[in-house]
Amino acid sequence: MNYGGDPKMYKTKCIRIYLLFLFFIISFTNVFAELEKTINVAIISIDSFNVTNADIFSDDSGTLICTTTQQSGSNVIISVVLSPTISHNLLPDNSIQWTNGTSGDNQFERIVSREIAGSDITVNATIGDNTKGVRIYVRPVEINNTAVTPTEEVTENTNAQGANCTPQDPELEWNVFSVGNDWYVRIDSMTCKGTINIPSWPNLPNMMTVPNTPNPSDGGNISNTNGSLNRWEYAISDLEDYDEINGGRGPHWHDTEASSAHEWFHWNTDWMDLSINGNTGGNWPTTENDLEDFNVSVFDYLTESDAKNALSANVESRFDTFINAAFQRWIAECDDPGMSCGAYAAGQNVLDGHIQNIETYRQNKGWQ
Repeated sequence: MNYGGDPKMYKTKCIRIYLLFLFFIISFTNVFAELEKTINVAIISIDSFNVTNADIFSDDSGTLICTTTQQSGSNVIISVVLSPTISHNLLPDNSIQWTNGTSGDNQFERIVSREIAGSDITVNATIGDNTKGVRIYVRPVEINNTAVTPTEEVTENTNAQGANCTPQDPELEWNVFSVGNDWYVRIDSMTCKGTINIPSWPNLPNMMTVPNTPNPSDGGNISNTNGSLNRWEYAISDLEDYDEINGGRGPHWHDTEASSAHEWFHWNTDWMDLSINGNTGGNWPTTENDLEDFNVSVFDYLTESDAKNALSANVESRFDTFINAAFQRWIAECDDPGMSCGAYAAGQNVLDGHIQNIETYRQNKGWQ
């Protein structure tokens, strides 16, 4: 070749050709290196997962489903197993892409907290175009499942037309918690609602009129006048037969507090003590124990909701039995004067206080 006889130009041309050749060699080397990495990653796939601090629930849907119990300061550790097996030191950084959870010791690991009961997290791992997941459900645990005392919600109407006590069907609130490998019923509350109606009896303490509430005092409404409905003797006779056969509230002398004592005895004793809690009625303590013995396996029902749905029929049936027994006891309760009925005795106890006050006032006045 003729370079015009200039050796410098010839040398420059040679250097340029050499550098160009070297550039192509380096470029192809880098391309092949990256291609090799891509090929290496492309042929690796996710085979399975190892899960620490959780139990396998199922692996039928393509996502490994695991269940664990709530535990403060503890985590579930998910480790991916690749095929073919390769050390995390040899796999290029960020080859495994994760969603959800937090980073572990290396890209092969993912962490899921066990702090929050009811937590339901699916962690996915992706390498190349291969993605697999692990679902972790955190079950609630109950440390002390204590006995539940019935809550009472009573509406008292003190201006009613008639006196009565009307309980409603008790209401149950419940959930589930896990013990070992089983879900158990946990009673959150049992509420007894009802209405007490009490008519307001006239109370005119300084008027010689009936019907009235006794006020045996000077300037009061009790007298010594023969034939008067305000005479002390008549007032006593009208008050003292409240709890006698064919008795009940007198036509002229009574006290709203006596009606209140009567109806509240029905609620507190006849309904709550005997019908709700008593062993001849619904027997709530035994009912609660029976309800909380119902259980299903955590390996059959993953979540609280699943377990509660599975247990609902048994819970409803047992609670219905309780309600029926409570009302059978309630309906059979005595409510007739002179028949040793507690409600009438409670009302008579209030009226006996008035009788004693009238008798004391009479004696002090020297009335015969």
